[in-house]
Amino acid sequence: MFDGGAGTGFLTMPLAKQAERVIAFDQSEKMLELIEKRAVEQHLENITRMSGDIKKIELPDNSVDVAIVSMMIHEVDPFQEALKELTRIIKPDGQLIILEFEEEAHVNGGHRIPSQVMKKSLEKLQLPILKQAFPAEGIYLFNVGKNK
Repeated sequence: MFDGGAGTGFLTMPLAKQAERVIAFDQSEKMLELIEKRAVEQHLENITRMSGDIKKIELPDNSVDVAIVSMMIHEVDPFQEALKELTRIIKPDGQLIILEFEEEAHVNGGHRIPSQVMKKSLEKLQLPILKQAFPAEGIYLFNVGKNK
């Protein structure tokens, strides 16, 4: 499992309790150090930390079952390049999960990607949308497969 933009490990920690292996990916070494500290405190030994550019992930093609990006892809410009890279690293039967804020939910919160823009970008990249949901007000989720 790949947690892109892992930040403080909000998703990394619970994922590591369920998955065989979790790659915590973030551009900030400071955040990755925090995740490592939290992993030690929680006796989690299956977390690998990795820093870098989400548009150039240093993993082989088809190497992870699931890639998750939660509340971060709006920080990437152009975000479509990150989508391409994330789908490159997932296995042919893998999934990409995107969780983001709707633009209207954060008028003063900086740049956001409306769900319709995300959907059109996924369709343009010919990525099959397995599920689209709105799990809470102002938040959307796309579960995406890989174009085989």
